[in-house]
Amino acid sequence: MSGIYILKTKDGYRVNFTKEYVYLFGSYNDDTMNYNINADILKRIFGNCAVIPNEMMALESAKGISRLHNETEDGVMILKSYADYTFKDLLDGKANKTE
Repeated sequence: MSGIYILKTKDGYRVNFTKEYVYLFGSYNDDTMNYNINADILKRIFGNCAVIPNEMMALESAKGISRLHNETEDGVMILKSYADYTFKDLLDGKANKTE
């Protein structure tokens, strides 16, 4: 699936186009009520993105990126389910279930 994705975290928003979105999530985590995140894919998609302070600016950034990609399968999607974590927390697996 291709699209422009906006990731909301405690430390801001990150915006990028990717075709790897489908690989970002693993099994469902009953403890956090979210899907576990593949940190390698997360880093590839959002690791080099600028941190944007608010949603309006993130949407403007997505609009700019959309001019480079005429067609996407998902359009623009905002991922808010991980807003209680920092980006570093997500990379460290803190949103994933630990057994």
